Amino acid sequence: MGRIAFVPSGSRPRLAVVLEDDPVACSFVSTRDYAGCAVLALRGDLDISDRAELSSRLAAVASCGPWVIVDLTNLAYMDCGALGVLAAVRERAQLAGGDVLLAGPRGAVAWMLLLTGRAREFSVFPSVGVAAFGARLAAIGTRLATDGAGESLTAATEKMVTAAGTVTAP
Repeated sequence: MGRIAFVPSGSRPRLAVVLEDDPVACSFVSTRDYAGCAVLALRGDLDISDRAELSSRLAAVASCGPWVIVDLTNLAYMDCGALGVLAAVRERAQLAGGDVLLAGPRGAVAWMLLLTGRAREFSVFPSVGVAAFGARLAAIGTRLATDGAGESLTAATEKMVTAAGTVTAP
């Protein structure tokens, strides 16, 4: 049986640390918000027996916002069924104006992403922090494109900054 310990992290949300006795089982640990992105951290092995729970957990995390980061850093194995679940959730996130980003795949998980061609479909990052940064940049780009349709990039940026009240135009 595993346990979850919550560690305070200042102004950021608390991180959940899972200590599992069974290294084969997949552990699902979600951090509600990291730099505006919902995060689902996976640990252990993820196979067909975990497919329903993965789908349920991803749906719960995706309900927090359209930008979802799946932390694969501590995942040792993932099968094609799990990749299919990730792809389905990614389609829903994109319809909501976000995306599902993969962070930290290693070993067999990285190999599975390459073998199946999914590494070209998903945005894959070396860490959750870099994925969150990428998501913020993409969200800003989308907002600029939406808010500034027909305007120059400079004019759209000035409009957004002025609307945010951070800087006023001279």
